[in-house]
Amino acid sequence: MARTKQEAKRYAPTGGKAPRKHIAIKKRPAQVSRAGAAAIKKNVKAPAPVGGIRKPHRFRPGTVALREIRKYQKSSELLLRKAPFTRLVREIMDDVRMHDEPLRLQVTARDALQEAAEAFLVNFFEDTNEAAIMCKNVTIFPRHMQFIARLRKSQAERSLSDPGSYSNQKNGAQATKTKAAAYESSLAPDDDGDDASLIEPHGDDDAQVDGDDE
Repeated sequence: MARTKQEAKRYAPTGGKAPRKHIAIKKRPAQVSRAGAAAIKKNVKAPAPVGGIRKPHRFRPGTVALREIRKYQKSSELLLRKAPFTRLVREIMDDVRMHDEPLRLQVTARDALQEAAEAFLVNFFEDTNEAAIMCKNVTIFPRHMQFIARLRKSQAERSLSDPGSYSNQKNGAQATKTKAAAYESSLAPDDDGDDASLIEPHGDDDAQVDGDDE
C-alpha cells in the first residue's frame, strides 16, 4: 500500500503548534489538627431535606427568657389583661355580696386592685426563685411555692400574735393590762351596791326587792 503525505492540522488561524494539554496535579491535603477538624465539621451546614423545607432557626435555651426578663424589667405597664381581671373581680364580688343588688366597680378601683395583685405576684415569684436557688435548682417547682406560702402564713400568724419588737410587745402588754384594769373598774359596783353603768333601775323591780327585804 502506498504511503500518502498527511497535512498538518492547524489549531489557530495564524498557524502554529498545537497547545499542550494541562495535566491536573493532585495536591496533598494539608495536615489539620483534631480541634481544627472538629471546627470544620461543626461549621459545615447540613444538607437540605429532599422536600426543600428548611429547618426553622431556634435560639439556645435561656436566650429568649433572658431577653424577655430585660424587656419587662424596663417597662412599667401592667401585664395582666384588663378584661379577664375585671371578670375575676366581679365573680369574687358576686360571691361575697350580702344583698341582691349587684355591686358596682370603678375603673380606678379596678386598676388599684390589679396593681396590688401584680406586685404581690412579682414579690411571691422573687421569693420562690430564691428558694429554688437555695435548693440548687434552676427551675421553679410547686414545692418551692408551697414552701414560701407556708413561710408567709407563719410570719402573718406571728405578726398577729406578737406585733412589733420586744419593746413594742412590752408596751402592748402594759397597755392591755391598763385596759383590762379600766374595764374591771368600770364593772365594779358602786357604794350603794348597784352597778350604775350596766344595770338600769326599774320601779317595779325595786319595789319587789324592797318587799323581799322587809
